[in-house]
Amino acid sequence: EGIIETSNRGSIGSESNIRIRNGGASASQVLVMVDGISVNSTSIGSANLSEISIDDVERVEIIRGPFSALYGANALGGVVNIITKKEVEKTEGKISLAGGSFSEQNYGIKFGTRKQNLSTYLTLSRIASDGYRKNSECDNNNISIHSTYDITDKSKINFDGRYTKLITGVPGSLKYWDYFNLKWVSYSDDEKFSSSPHAQQGNEKIYTSLGYSSKIYNNSNLKFRIYGLRDNGSYFDPDTHPELWIFSKQDKSSRNITFGTDFQYDTVYDITFGGDIHQDEFQQEDKIDSTKNIDKKATNSSVFIQKTFYVSELKTIAGFRYDHNSIYGGEFTPRLTLIYWLRKNLKLSGNAGSAFRAPTFDDLYWPDPWTPGNPDLKPEKSWAFDLGLEYSPIEILTGKITIFRSDVSNFIQWAPKPDNPNIWTPLNVAKTYSQGVELELKHSIIKNILKQKMNCVFLESKGKIEDETLNSSLKISGKKGGENFGTLLYTPNYRINYQIEHLTNFGLKSNLYFEYVPERYNLDEWNFDGYQEVKIPPYKTLNLTLSYRISNIEFFSAIENITEEKYEIRYGYPMPGRIIRIGMDYTF
Repeated sequence: EGIIETSNRGSIGSESNIRIRNGGASASQVLVMVDGISVNSTSIGSANLSEISIDDVERVEIIRGPFSALYGANALGGVVNIITKKEVEKTEGKISLAGGSFSEQNYGIKFGTRKQNLSTYLTLSRIASDGYRKNSECDNNNISIHSTYDITDKSKINFDGRYTKLITGVPGSLKYWDYFNLKWVSYSDDEKFSSSPHAQQGNEKIYTSLGYSSKIYNNSNLKFRIYGLRDNGSYFDPDTHPELWIFSKQDKSSRNITFGTDFQYDTVYDITFGGDIHQDEFQQEDKIDSTKNIDKKATNSSVFIQKTFYVSELKTIAGFRYDHNSIYGGEFTPRLTLIYWLRKNLKLSGNAGSAFRAPTFDDLYWPDPWTPGNPDLKPEKSWAFDLGLEYSPIEILTGKITIFRSDVSNFIQWAPKPDNPNIWTPLNVAKTYSQGVELELKHSIIKNILKQKMNCVFLESKGKIEDETLNSSLKISGKKGGENFGTLLYTPNYRINYQIEHLTNFGLKSNLYFEYVPERYNLDEWNFDGYQEVKIPPYKTLNLTLSYRISNIEFFSAIENITEEKYEIRYGYPMPGRIIRIGMDYTF
């Protein structure tokens, strides 16, 4: 949808991040969870969507705006919670086979069964591709298991396990900054060129959780869980890159281990409260000289409470959360939601609240002597609100308009140290704001056969350095603005999305999706005439999916970028041309 942006750096398997509504905000300001457990990197802050398997996904919940009051750190821009399938009532399964452009291969098996009180659901999958550019191949393997044992008709035990291993080539950017001639330079005019032809990175993740849930009294529910995550990363490049001031090969590894427990109690009085305590342990090692550059731990504990009130046609949700971290201290985050039905088909809603983003281990402890981390960093803080009006004049038509605003202070920015300008370090020296209007329309042209929806967001997302002494040496924006505010990186003034879906009663389904993104700006680079604006051209994409079901076999195909638009979502990383996929699912 228009308020959601996935930022890809190439074909399948390449790094992919997400931003919600507030445009230029960092992907690290969006909290991504799987079954309520954060998968944001403790090293760089954001979540790589390419590392998340969708084989066992039951639904995806997307929440716009700041929600630290319920979910904790890193929910400044919104929350994406991926809910996996937990139980089956009978034996069922699916076998999937697909292939496509760039020698893409996709295999998957899903199998679920129930034996009396025990339900088990298992998935296995592999996605492999040669990639669009040289050295952009990927190999992604996933296994997941979900088991539920019914102790009684009111209580159960759940076990979830997930293993992911992703190995990708790293083609690098097509452009680099020439420090001698002070301009951007292209390595090659060939889009498929790789500036790091032998670089590879790997990621191996293991998630486990064991939970207990019970209905205690009427609609009161208690949930308790212990969970763990192990995330191993690696990067290897045998080549040197003098143009980037890299004069030796790179061989690095990282490891993050998270272990914790959480609980939640939903009472009959529409009160929900709970808490969480977990420890993150992060290590980064240079394998060339066998030194641990970072070896740190952090413990976070939290409590939250939320109450829902009903007064006639007004629904009110109020809550707050307190988090305490062993490194940066405590954060209090309130939240208020109001929903008022003016008429049965006319709804007014509003949200207000605060949120925060925690500094990452890289921000705090980066080991380079010329660009060291800063252990004194404070979390980024946000206050935001939105106000929406939704109207359905007839059953088949719904329109919605929402205005929104968010302000972020203590924005973390790499900057010269006040006592030594030759050394750069992360500092809380910036502030940003995002405001705009979002329009949504859903229309069933022919009920249950043909429907369309459109989403458009008009956005102003800007930031500035608060310390005036630093304004001559850095910026956080890609285009200059008044009063030292500038448009944030990669932020368009508007986005348009349109989708039309056709269903038939003989098994054929089609979906056409159009997206338009206008001009954006990349990070400026300094020369003797000041900052240089780097423009990223606008682009439009048209995608089509088709599927046809015969009994328990479904054939499907997809065409991405039908018009073969040449475009970039991230500067220096060209996106592929037309991509074609075909496949089939056999359900039993």
